[in-house]
Amino acid sequence: MVHLSGCSAVSCHLTVYTKFRTPSIAQAHGLSLSQLYRVFQSQRSTVGDHIRQRRLDRIKYELTSPASRHFTIAALARKWGFLDTPHFNRVFKAQYKITPQQLQHQVICNRKSQIDK
Repeated sequence: MVHLSGCSAVSCHLTVYTKFRTPSIAQAHGLSLSQLYRVFQSQRSTVGDHIRQRRLDRIKYELTSPASRHFTIAALARKWGFLDTPHFNRVFKAQYKITPQQLQHQVICNRKSQIDK
């Protein structure tokens, strides 16, 4: 139950401010840092892993969204807290087994084929 609250707090903070810190999550839920870390540890995860995953999910969504097509991959990465583009590309590929560029290309090709139908 507390783990879900911690996850919800992470997601909420990500939509409001991408540079938040773990203490603000703990404080928002009345937990000490140690308690927050234990909550995630009991799920075999870390707060940092969860934050990184949520950021990657948001970037992946934006890469596939027509509303974000005018943003560069580097701009989307920076928007969600990845300031080093090569590092972001490696982390994204490790998570999704495809580079951000490949995903963006697939989306463009799929849109084009739908238009051509």
